Amino acid sequence: MGRIYRITFILLISCSTNTLLKKLEKDYFPLSLNNKWYYLIDRDTIKVEVISEEEILGKNAKVIEIGFDKYYICEEDKEIYFLLWDRCNINGDYYDIVKSWIKLCPLPLCDGAVWSDSVKGITTLLGDTISYDYKLKGRCDFVGKFYQYSNCYKLTIILNDDSSFVWLSPNIGAVKFIIEKDTFSLLKYEF
Repeated sequence: MGRIYRITFILLISCSTNTLLKKLEKDYFPLSLNNKWYYLIDRDTIKVEVISEEEILGKNAKVIEIGFDKYYICEEDKEIYFLLWDRCNINGDYYDIVKSWIKLCPLPLCDGAVWSDSVKGITTLLGDTISYDYKLKGRCDFVGKFYQYSNCYKLTIILNDDSSFVWLSPNIGAVKFIIEKDTFSLLKYEF
């Protein structure tokens, strides 16, 4: 699954230690363990589930399972962060190329908000030097009614040159998102 897919799926989820922020973000990013969302893409159904909490790189993150893949997010200082974790497989062994937190979205959601973040560095892998540079830009717009859902926000996320769009509804999370040419529509959710 591509980087933009991973980041978009993670927009479904967030966590918080502040009571007021929990109330605000819970409306758009429901986060209890075992929460599940089912999306239709073409004729396939994909399940997204909050499966656990784990400390990783000094942060208490929620672990999100999408198929057989796991992704990590956390909330800190009124912002949602996603663990950008790219690995490569060489002869059955996995090596980290980049493993770093990147800001995904500020909280609470606010009409017209824009943000950006970047992660860059150099890694040495089996004697080869690999440089990486990820740039993320985001925008939040209040759209009101979207299909049968009310009080929705639309997030636009651009990671390097890849764009995705996510429509969020209170107490549900992502009700639709578009990644590259694929459209994911919420079928049902279980909280």
